[in-house]
Amino acid sequence: MKILVDESVNFRIIKRLKEENFEVSAIAEHSSGISDTEVILLAQTEGRILLTEDKDFGTLVFAHNNKNISVILLRYNKNEEEKIIENTLSILNPSNFESFVFVTITAQKIRITSILNRLNLNNIRLSCCYESYFSKFLAFPDSLNKNEL
Repeated sequence: MKILVDESVNFRIIKRLKEENFEVSAIAEHSSGISDTEVILLAQTEGRILLTEDKDFGTLVFAHNNKNISVILLRYNKNEEEKIIENTLSILNPSNFESFVFVTITAQKIRITSILNRLNLNNIRLSCCYESYFSKFLAFPDSLNKNEL
């Protein structure tokens, strides 16, 4: 599996992934200082799973409608590092990444969210919000049923 590791990830995790024969490309080694948006584009272009400890990638993926990427977000305390490595290795199976997913890994659990399903739900919620917002400002004649529009 091909993995792009963000600068935020601890070097010991990178080292362990390489020892386990994953194809790892680390931002810190070849593109230090690039923006989060550029990191996403690089992962998409190279067909890599993005591994990060930066919560901003959740916003970039879901709020900005980035569909063609899988992200693994690591959330842990320093003393939980070994458990995080173990959980990360356990999830890195190609069958878990057949579609685009956002994975959050803690020492206690692993949560997998389908990006495509989540984006569709966000769009539905957004549409409902707009309808609710604009209906306050639109005056519909009594003879017109706005549901027929």
